[in-house]
Amino acid sequence: ISMKKKNALIVLPTYATGGAEKVVLSYFKNFKNSKIALKLLIVNSKGSYVNLKNKNIVNLNYSRFIYSIPKILSILKKENINVIISTFPNISAIFLLLKYLNFIKVKIIVRQPNIIEKSLNGNLKLYILKIVYKSFIKFTDVVIVTSEFMKDEILKYNVKNEKVFLIRNPISVEETRKNITPARLSTKNLTLIFVGRLVYQKGVDRVLHLLAVNKNIELIIIGEGNFKINLIKKVKYLNIEDKVKFLGKISKPFDLVAGADYFILPSRWEGLP
Repeated sequence: ISMKKKNALIVLPTYATGGAEKVVLSYFKNFKNSKIALKLLIVNSKGSYVNLKNKNIVNLNYSRFIYSIPKILSILKKENINVIISTFPNISAIFLLLKYLNFIKVKIIVRQPNIIEKSLNGNLKLYILKIVYKSFIKFTDVVIVTSEFMKDEILKYNVKNEKVFLIRNPISVEETRKNITPARLSTKNLTLIFVGRLVYQKGVDRVLHLLAVNKNIELIIIGEGNFKINLIKKVKYLNIEDKVKFLGKISKPFDLVAGADYFILPSRWEGLP
């Protein structure tokens, strides 16, 4: 007897290369169509250097997720989508609200990218999102978390234990190590390297003083973000401009990582450090 295929849709805001996007794109790229037909929807595909040629990708051009909702509702109906997979709390919260209000009748899988109490903080908008997320997450069908700490946290929001699955983030070691040639920018100093978003959470500011007290350490910073301006100010204040290199966003930084002496992760918090 042939079973009818389930249609699943992953929803991402952009092709940006943060950790959450990388994990979900990895799920999508390595997925083998079986009893489930999987599609990927990108809310804002403008200005992306990611070039995924795939008939199962729906590229939209909305600047914000909220504007794309009418279009997404019509896609859910037209494509007969049974399951939505979401990883960003702002998108997950809206889907859960729509489900609660009976606007959509689908199963929802939420992959939580970070610790909620810590990451949804800092301004009124994030605080409101945290309240909405914590109130509606219990209506999800499945929650994927990446650490025991996140599992303990999500259970406090009245999510049933049987809905929570701990799945570590996938890493393709083979793909990452392919064609790597270690590259060094300096041969005379001990080289530290950081790769990630330049935001308060990542804590790069916490290690800069090491370079001020030790003449033989230099730091390579790969990434962009709204905290970069603070880091540049602190580098100037500590008078270590010759020892810190901001290289911006690099899609494949592995040669530089392989050539450094130590990779540092000074984050204030992480979903999966």
